[in-house]
Amino acid sequence: MKKKLCPVCGEEFEGRTDKRFCTDYCRSDYNNSLRTSYKKTMRQINQTLHHNRNILFQLNKAGVSKTSKAGMLKAGFNFTYFTNQYITNSGGVYYYCYDFGYRLLNEQLEVLVVKKQDYVA
Repeated sequence: MKKKLCPVCGEEFEGRTDKRFCTDYCRSDYNNSLRTSYKKTMRQINQTLHHNRNILFQLNKAGVSKTSKAGMLKAGFNFTYFTNQYITNSGGVYYYCYDFGYRLLNEQLEVLVVKKQDYVA
């Protein structure tokens, strides 16, 4: 049998032709390290979406309200992330963070904040 090197610990080992790791511990360690990086990214994006949704909730107690984009940025709103968008028949775009959304108005200086309606997919 041909000897191979474990990519995790560097130990030499023998085994089946498709065996890549010397022990279950090394295999598990390798797979866990792969998942850690994308899980961290997903966790950060989900935290940003949750934070954005809370800001929209605080700004919109009555169902519909207007605010400034600068005020939202000051509160920590990140316009890069949203869960879905809704395009109206007239071409207006609403961006949603779960059940609250916003639409940029007046050359993107003012923001209309809304609660998601049943007809929005």
